[in-house]
Amino acid sequence: MRNHYIAIFITYVVFLIFLIIAINFIEVNMNKRYDPTINELKLYCKNKLRKKDFLCIDESINVIPASCFKDCEELKRIDFKGDISYLGKDAFHGCENLEEINFLGKLEYYDSDVFKNLKSLKRVYINEIRIIKTDSFQNLPNLEYVTIKKSLELIEDGAFKNCSALKSLRLPVPIPIIADEYIVNQSEMIDVIFTDYNKIDFGQMVFWNNRAIKALIVPTNCKKLSSWMFACCSNLERITIPDSVVKIDRHCFSACMKLKEIEYKGFLDNFKNVYSIFKRELPSECLIKTTDFPNGKKVKDLL
Repeated sequence: MRNHYIAIFITYVVFLIFLIIAINFIEVNMNKRYDPTINELKLYCKNKLRKKDFLCIDESINVIPASCFKDCEELKRIDFKGDISYLGKDAFHGCENLEEINFLGKLEYYDSDVFKNLKSLKRVYINEIRIIKTDSFQNLPNLEYVTIKKSLELIEDGAFKNCSALKSLRLPVPIPIIADEYIVNQSEMIDVIFTDYNKIDFGQMVFWNNRAIKALIVPTNCKKLSSWMFACCSNLERITIPDSVVKIDRHCFSACMKLKEIEYKGFLDNFKNVYSIFKRELPSECLIKTTDFPNGKKVKDLL
């Protein structure tokens, strides 16, 4: 009988030992899974990358080779801590669940197709960049928030074309980036904010076919709105335009069928010169409010 109890006791002790080993093994692997820091040695280990949903790329890494994060299907967020001198082709190919990309340093060069097909992408933060290339973020149906903190000079043609959910574009500001909670509260308005408007140019069709914008405030000191820039924004209802705008190109607001009101911070004759073909492009019931006509006049009455 005594040997029987000893056997049970030994079995129990062995079971506890195996249980402790198993728990430690699970904890170690979970910690590895959720440890976001990726150094240069880990960067080329596909097995380590594919198991993570959050990656933080060490600031010592400045070159991201082609197809680096290819098919990391569990990846939801990635932070680049240092300056990225090269972001290679297909770096995010197959990252079907990637929702957020943060460049905390400078993004110097990226392949023009690197963000292509990131259908789940919602947020992009870039601390410093000079040019947003042609069609960079086009056709991303879930992209909502884009923040660029400094050095931007040019947004090329179609950069956000067909980003129908884009709610907020925040460009370089002289104060810390406003918290996301504030951006969410502005969900019906796209904010285009930057300090030196003469240094930033917008290409054509930048916001073409955006369905999230209901109200648009063009920043003070902005000088020109490009062709097709806000065309086919099907839910755009109200626009405020400063008198600093000296040219609104052809088709800038074409097919904005729900447009109800444009407030121009200048005189009506100036508005007619700035947007010479407004009669052919704006809905006939759209109200044009100016300094000399604060109550507004409908487009059809100006024919």
